Amino acid sequence: MRDDKAGGAESSHKGQSKSLHISFRDLCFSVPSATGSKQVLSHVSGQCLPGCVTAIMGASGAGKTTLLNALASRFARGTRRGEVLLNGVHFTEKDFRAFGVYVTQAEPLLATATVRETIETSALLRLPLSVSRAKKEQIVEEIICQLSLSKCQNTMVGEEGTGAGARGISGGERKRVTVGVGLVTRPRVLLLDEPTSGLDSETALAILELLQALAQQNRTIVTTIHQPNSQITRCFDDLLLIARGATVYMGEMRHAVSYFDGLGYACPMYTNPTDYFMGLMKDDVAAGSLAEAWMRSDAAVVAAYAPRPVTPISSRKVADDPSLHVAGDFYEADEAYQSAHSVLEVDSQYRTMELFGPSDPKTGVKSALDSHQAANGGGLDALAKQGAAKGSGGVKRSADRRVLELEDGEAEGPAGGWCCGRPQRRRLGPPAWYQIRVLAVRAVRFYVRNPELVLAKLFTYIFMGGFMGLMYLRLPLDSSTAAYNRAASLWVAMFAFTLMPSETACTVWNQERAVVGKELGAGTYRLVSYFTAKTLVSVPFETGVAIIFSVIIYNMIGFQATAAKFFLFMATLILVNLTSDMVGFICGVITKDVSIGLILISVVTYFCFAFSGFIVQPVPSYFVWLHKLSYYSLAYTVLVKNEFTGLQLHTGLDPSCSAEVTFIPPPPANSLSIAANLGLLVLIAVGIRLVAFVVLRATFTRWELPPRAKRGAARCVRCFSACFC
Repeated sequence: MRDDKAGGAESSHKGQSKSLHISFRDLCFSVPSATGSKQVLSHVSGQCLPGCVTAIMGASGAGKTTLLNALASRFARGTRRGEVLLNGVHFTEKDFRAFGVYVTQAEPLLATATVRETIETSALLRLPLSVSRAKKEQIVEEIICQLSLSKCQNTMVGEEGTGAGARGISGGERKRVTVGVGLVTRPRVLLLDEPTSGLDSETALAILELLQALAQQNRTIVTTIHQPNSQITRCFDDLLLIARGATVYMGEMRHAVSYFDGLGYACPMYTNPTDYFMGLMKDDVAAGSLAEAWMRSDAAVVAAYAPRPVTPISSRKVADDPSLHVAGDFYEADEAYQSAHSVLEVDSQYRTMELFGPSDPKTGVKSALDSHQAANGGGLDALAKQGAAKGSGGVKRSADRRVLELEDGEAEGPAGGWCCGRPQRRRLGPPAWYQIRVLAVRAVRFYVRNPELVLAKLFTYIFMGGFMGLMYLRLPLDSSTAAYNRAASLWVAMFAFTLMPSETACTVWNQERAVVGKELGAGTYRLVSYFTAKTLVSVPFETGVAIIFSVIIYNMIGFQATAAKFFLFMATLILVNLTSDMVGFICGVITKDVSIGLILISVVTYFCFAFSGFIVQPVPSYFVWLHKLSYYSLAYTVLVKNEFTGLQLHTGLDPSCSAEVTFIPPPPANSLSIAANLGLLVLIAVGIRLVAFVVLRATFTRWELPPRAKRGAARCVRCFSACFC
C-alpha cells in the first residue's frame, strides 16, 4: 500500500509545489513547575514525510500537543533543546505560516458567518492581490467541493456545543471547515491536533480519509490522535508513539506490530494494535522499558541527531565526486553518520536526499544498514556511487529507503518559496488597506446578523434618553434647586456613556477573542488591519447612539437653545462614549475573562465617578492626581462651563434682591478653558486607542517596545504628569 502511495506521490509531484520533509532530532522541552522543572519532551527524534499521514499517539499528558507545537515552531515559555528542521533547514513560526497550516484541537470559527463566507474571507485575507477575485472564488469552490461541504456552504457556522445556541453545522463539518480555511493558500504541510476529538466513529473516519486524500497530493500530514479504532488506523502511514515525553516507536505503521513483537510485547490476536499500544503507554514500567529499548536500537541515529549549526544548501562543500554533497546542515560528515543514516546527492537539475531507515524494525538501524552495505559492496562510497548513478526521480519510499526530491527553480504559489535551500517568508497576504476593507465588511456582517445586540443598545439609549428627559423635564430657571438640577442632569447624561459602552465592548471582545487570536497566530492578517477595521465600524455606531441620546434629552431638559452649545454638548458625550468603549475593550483584553473584565470596569468607573468633580468638592490633596487624570472630570468641566456660561437664573430667595442674577456654579475640575478641556478629551480618546492597540499587540504577539520607543514613552508620561499633577 505504501509503495502504491509513493508512486502516486511521484506522479503527482510534477504538478505540485516542492515536497517538504520535517525532521526533528534530540528534541527536549521542559516547563517551570512548583518543584522546579517538568520534562515534557525527552530526546524525541523522527521525521514526517510528504505523501504520508503521520500519527502521533500517546496517553494523555504524554507530550503529543507539545511536539506538534514544536513542529510548527510554536514554542511556549520553557527550556528547549534540540532541532526542528524543514528539508534540513531551521525555520521560525513565521516561516511555517508561509508553507504550513496548524489546526488546533478547539479551532474557533466566527458563528455569524456561513461556511462559504468563512473560507472566502480566509482567501481574501491571505491571497495576494495578484490573484484575481475570480481565481479566488474558484479556489474557494474547489475547496468546498473537495471537503464535501457543498450542502452546508450557505449555512451559518453557529456556536459549538449543545442546546439552543448550537444551531449551525455539525462537528464533523466544523473540522472540515477549519481545514478548508487553511487550504486556501495550498499549504504543503498540515498539522492537526486531535482532529477526531468529540466526533462519532463514522465522522472521524471521514476526516481521516480526507487527510489521506490530501496526503496523496504530496502534502506532509501530521496529526495527533488519542485512541483510534481499527478503520482509522488503516489511514496512517507512519506512527510515532511517545510515552512520558520519550519516543517508544517511530516508523511505518505496518512495522509497528513486528517491532513490539521483537521486544517481547506481542499483540494478541483479534486485538486492535493501537489499543494494545495505548495500553502499554499507560503502563509506566512497560513504557519506560520500551523507551530505553528504542534508544538502544536506534543509538547510532540518535547520536547523529545532536544539535549543530545549519549550513545553507548553497554553501555546502562538494566532495571529490561532484555528484556527492555531504548533508552538512543535517549532520556532520562523521563516521557514525556516514555509516548509519544518509547521503545527499545532487545533479544539475535536482537535489535528492536519501534517508536509509531500518528494513527490519526488529533489528534496528545498524543491522539493516550492515546488511545493505554487504549487499552493495560496502560503505559510504558505494552508496554514493549508487546514488549518483540513479539520477533523479520523484518521491520514492520502500521499507529501507526514503527519498525526498527537490527541484531547483520551481515556481512557487502564494504559499511561499525557497531560495538556496531556505524557506522564503512570503509577504503577509494582500496590502493592509485591502485587509481592512475585508475585515470591515466582516465586522458589519457581524452586527447585521446580531440584531439583538444592535437593537438592544439602540433602544436602551432611546429609553434612557426619554426617561432622563421626563425626570428633568423642562427644568425651571426660577427655583432654588435650578442650578443643582442642571448640574446633576449633566452628570447623569455623562453617566449614561460610561458603564454600558465599556461592558458592551468587553462582552463583544470576549466573543471575538478566540477567532482573532487564532487568525493572528496563523498570520491571516496584520493586527493593525484588524484594529483599524474595528475602529472604522465601531466609531460610527457609537457616535450614532450618542447623537440620538443628545437630541432626545437636550430639548426635553431645556438646556440653552443655541446650536453652538448643543453641538459642544453632543461632541462631549461622543468623546466620553468612545473613550469608555476603549476602557472596556482594554479591560477585556488584559483580563482574558469576561466576568473579571466586568469587575475591573466597575472598579475603574467607580474611581472616575468619585473624582469627576461633582460628588466630592474639593478633592483631597492626596487624590488630586486621580482627579486630574480622570477623563470624566474633563468632560464634566466642559459640560458645566458650556451650560452655565451666560445662563441667568431667577433665584426667588429674597424679594428685596434683584429678581435676575447670574448664577456662578461650583468650581469646575480645572481652570482650563472649554477649548483646552475639549482638546485634552480628544487627545485622551485618541491616546487610549493607541494604548488599546499596544495592549492587544503585546497580548497576541509577545511584543514589547524597543529601547528607544520605551524612552520616548517615558518622556511622554513625565510630560503628561507635569501638566496634570
